[in-house]
Amino acid sequence: MTQPGQISVVTMGWRNERHAAAFVSSLAAASALAGEPAPQVVLVVNGPQGDGAGAIATQVAGALDLDLTVLRLDTNTGFSGGADAGVARATGEVIVVANLDLTFDEQFLAVLRREVAGAARWDLLAPRVLQGAAGEDAGISRRTRSHRLAWVSPAPSSPTPVPAGNGACMVFRRATLERREADAGVLFDPECH
Repeated sequence: MTQPGQISVVTMGWRNERHAAAFVSSLAAASALAGEPAPQVVLVVNGPQGDGAGAIATQVAGALDLDLTVLRLDTNTGFSGGADAGVARATGEVIVVANLDLTFDEQFLAVLRREVAGAARWDLLAPRVLQGAAGEDAGISRRTRSHRLAWVSPAPSSPTPVPAGNGACMVFRRATLERREADAGVLFDPECH
């Protein structure tokens, strides 16, 4: 059941336990700065190789009073299967699908709530993603034939139609997800393992 005004964050655990504490801590910090209810966090343990990430995330979330749901899958279903399972469990009006190796800027939730409440109509937000030791702007991205990300530069500074979001972090409205699921049956194509 969708919870009006709630933000859900979906992520996947699979051999990436070293990132779990930073991911959860950054969401808690962004929530505290926004002064609003913490988001629902759904961590999909993508097979036994995700158990370490699930255990660490649960421990850190408990210490920080963050709402964390762990969904365990028997086998690794890849990014698409894990994301689809997590989105199915999420109850937010807005859903963020993010890699576990991502840390959120402290302003992320405050800015996201402003965008949700704003007058602009959007279906997908493609947040700016910084990566690398020097924090290079990865901006938005598209997929090449080999399924590797190719960066689209420069990143737009105002709302702009985009062909794709950076796979590290995408934000959808519930209505967008419902339309996609009605058209394709799932959010992400299964072949995007």
